[in-house]
Amino acid sequence: MRPRARSAGLGLGLFWTLAAPVPASAVGWPTFKGDAARLGRGPALTTPIRELWRVHLDGSLYSSPAIVGDRVLLGSSAKRVYCLDLKDGATRWQAELPKPVWGSSPALTSASVFVGCVDGCVHRLSLADGREKGRWCGQPHGFFGGGDDVLSSPLIAGGRLIFGSDDQVVYGEDLGGGPGWRFKTGGILHDNGACACGAVAYIPSRDGKLYALGLADGVERWSFARAKPFNTVPLCDGRWVWVGDGDGRLYCLSAATGRPQWSFQAGHQGLMSSPALAADGTLVFGSTDGTIYALGSADGDLRWKVPTGDLVLASPLVTGALVWIGSYDGNFRALSLANGHELWRAHFNGGVFTSAAVAGDKVVVAGRDGDVACFQAALP
Repeated sequence: MRPRARSAGLGLGLFWTLAAPVPASAVGWPTFKGDAARLGRGPALTTPIRELWRVHLDGSLYSSPAIVGDRVLLGSSAKRVYCLDLKDGATRWQAELPKPVWGSSPALTSASVFVGCVDGCVHRLSLADGREKGRWCGQPHGFFGGGDDVLSSPLIAGGRLIFGSDDQVVYGEDLGGGPGWRFKTGGILHDNGACACGAVAYIPSRDGKLYALGLADGVERWSFARAKPFNTVPLCDGRWVWVGDGDGRLYCLSAATGRPQWSFQAGHQGLMSSPALAADGTLVFGSTDGTIYALGSADGDLRWKVPTGDLVLASPLVTGALVWIGSYDGNFRALSLANGHELWRAHFNGGVFTSAAVAGDKVVVAGRDGDVACFQAALP
C-alpha cells in the first residue's frame, strides 16, 4: 500500500518546487554525515578549539544535527524538532510531532526539513517556521508499538526521498510528484539509513542483508547477506561500499556487484557507527567494544585504534587532519587522523550518540542529556 502523503494546504506544484534538493555546498551540512554518499567529511580544521555556546533542550538527543545556512536542525525524544541559531544556539522555532524523534537525523533542502518519527512517518516541515507541509507513512509494525517507527535517517538523492521503516519496507518517494516505489525486505529497517552513489542506493536491513537498489525504480541490483542483522548506515564512493555488521566486522564490497574485497574484525560486538572516509583514504569508525578504529580503505589494514571508556555508537566526522567522535563515556573528542592521539575533548553528562555536523569553522554535536554545543576550530 502506498504511504499516505499530505500536502497540508499547499498545491502539489508548489510543494514539489519547494522540496527540490540543493547542492550540499550551498547549505552546509544538509544530511546525516554531510552528503548522500555519507562520507562524513568536512572542510579542513585544526586546533585550537573552543566552545562557542551550549544550550539545553527537552528530551534525549539521538538525532544528529544538520545545518543549513545559519540554522541547526535536530529532533528530540520530547516529540520536537528544533531549529537553533548557529551563531548563539537560540531557538528560532520548535515543531511538535505526534511522537518522539529517536535515531532519525534531518535531511534538509533550501526550504524544507525531512525527519523520521516513531509515529511511522517522515514529516516534511517548513524550514522557515516549522509548520508541517506533508508526510509519508508506512504500515503499522512498530518496535515501540502503535506505528511502524521510522528511526532511519532519510536520504535525498536522485530527486527522491528514501527511507527505511519498521514495516520492513524501503520507500523511494519521487520529490518531483511522480510515482514512488517500495522494496520489501525480510526485516525491520530500524537504525538503518541509506547511502547513494550514482544511480544506486545502498541500504541494510535487520534481515542480515545489504541491498543495492536502483534510485529510479527500487529494483534490486544485488544483495550481500550476513548471519547477524545490520545496525548501521553504509558509506559509498562510487567504486566501493563499506558497511559494518552485527558481529563487529566491517566489510568493503564492490559497489557494482556486492562482492567482498576485504573485511576487518573490530572486536566481537556489533557495529552501529557508520564509517567516515578521509581524503587520504583513511576509514574511521567506532565499535560497541569501546574502540575507535582507523583502517586503510583500500586494504583494510589497521592504522591505529583508540580505546574509550564505553560504547562508541556515534559516527565520526573528519575535517582535514582532525577526527571528531563521541562516546557513551560522555566525551566528544578531536583526534589526530595521522595517529589517533587525542588533541582535545568536551564532556556531555549523558554520553554522545550523535554524529557531529560542520559548517565553516563551527562543529555542532548533541548529547543524550539534551545539551547541544557548538565548537569553533582554527582554519589551517
